[in-house]
Amino acid sequence: MKKVISICLFSFLLAAPVWSAYGQDDYNTRCNYIIDPQAPAAGSVIADFFFVRPFGFAATAVGALFTVASLPISIPSGSTKAVARKLVAEPFNYTFSRPLGCFPSDADTDIFP
Repeated sequence: MKKVISICLFSFLLAAPVWSAYGQDDYNTRCNYIIDPQAPAAGSVIADFFFVRPFGFAATAVGALFTVASLPISIPSGSTKAVARKLVAEPFNYTFSRPLGCFPSDADTDIFP
């Protein structure tokens, strides 16, 4: 029974930062199909789907792992929200909120306000 409780607790701690990042929809990019109806090139979509998104997903998972690992330090210092935002929310938004094939340009410096 202790083993089951430990596994459930560890799973919850691992998934909690991802849940906190899920509701953040403040990602703003210039590649908005309503404002700019010109769709991205097919090569951009394919490259984004096969190369960029898997790395973004991996970065989100690794960020969640390091966020949980940093909790003993970030809780006493009060920086838990900043750590979770930088390590989980930003990769999550870049991976799952950005339209497929649209990459922020150099002019989009205020991506994550």
